[in-house]
Amino acid sequence: MTKPYSISSGTIFHALDTARLDTEKQKMDRGGGKEKIRFAAQIGGYLGLCRAVFVLSATGGRVQPSKYDAEWHFTPLIVAPLAEEVVFRYLLQKQIYSWVEKKTGLDFLKSKSFRILSTNALFALYHGKPFQTALIGLLPANAIVFEVTDSLKMSILSHFVNNLVVVTGHVLPHLWTS
Repeated sequence: MTKPYSISSGTIFHALDTARLDTEKQKMDRGGGKEKIRFAAQIGGYLGLCRAVFVLSATGGRVQPSKYDAEWHFTPLIVAPLAEEVVFRYLLQKQIYSWVEKKTGLDFLKSKSFRILSTNALFALYHGKPFQTALIGLLPANAIVFEVTDSLKMSILSHFVNNLVVVTGHVLPHLWTS
């Protein structure tokens, strides 16, 4: 017997479904470190490809290659994943929400979907560019990885892979045109 089609199947609402998040978390717990690494890398790669396709679609395929600058690429590949994931995932999504929930008794702070969407909204606004903010707001990949794996390392890995795909997209056109 097949399940009836759900409007949320295959959408962000499907990804934020509490039962699905719990099922994915159980899979991660059973699969151990390798399963978490695979999940984080796949989600980060998927987000990076979505960003690349979105940019190419929005620009009609006319993307100017960035000046190749090793220092510029160090920030999105090393500094940003570490600093941003510590602040937005570990401190805000886990520690601050837990502390506020305990102090105030606000049960909605226990909701995985609320934690994912609210920290992702703040993360998107932090980036400050309207285009990037909209895209990050639509794809809360790193917040989902953190919630499912309960691992800061895995959200950092997902963020790194995502940024690696984007940086590679900026570097390759430069190498081909030089």
